[in-house]
Amino acid sequence: MLILLAIPNKGRISEPVNKILEKAGLKMTIKGRSLFAKTIDENINVMFARARDIPEFVADGVADLGITGYDLVLERGVEDRIEFLLDFNFGKANLVIAAPEDSNLSSIQDLKSGMKIATEFPNITKKYLESKNLNMEIIELSGATEIAPFIGVADLISDLTSTGTTLKLNRLKPIDTIVSSTTRLIANRDSIKDPKKQNKINQIVSGIRSVLYAQTK
Repeated sequence: MLILLAIPNKGRISEPVNKILEKAGLKMTIKGRSLFAKTIDENINVMFARARDIPEFVADGVADLGITGYDLVLERGVEDRIEFLLDFNFGKANLVIAAPEDSNLSSIQDLKSGMKIATEFPNITKKYLESKNLNMEIIELSGATEIAPFIGVADLISDLTSTGTTLKLNRLKPIDTIVSSTTRLIANRDSIKDPKKQNKINQIVSGIRSVLYAQTK
């Protein structure tokens, strides 16, 4: 019986996640740039992956557990195929709709169908706009979303922000929040129902929860 835990291989939550796992008794043995690592628990291995891919890996059963952003779970559309086990309460960010500061757009009521919006989160953005009865053209970009309104690619952007500083630096103003996100521990539904895996998964959850609780104190 082996539990495979998928964690981010890079990014802003990677280092704090590694520290929490170590404090929770899951110290890893990493060899070079391997995609996998063993822990001091012979029944638990770690897989390093892009945070964006982890929701799909867990939903498909490639990994039993995963640590990733709530926003990425929603973007992948797998929230009905996984279970949320823990909220780490860090890596906080809001996915917002933002417009140029000098535009006359200041709220969701100012948006019109037919406008263009650039984003790295096309699925969440589309669902949100549809909930507001807005049929907008979504331009999917893989980076540098902030420049889109100023080069004629889009009227607006939908992007993650944690402090608002990047938006301000790029002369953009948030006009609506689509979703608030934090780092989450997620599980494959079959794995947590498996009697052979339940006990070990519960141990992992308890260990991480204890570390998170201690940090709040």
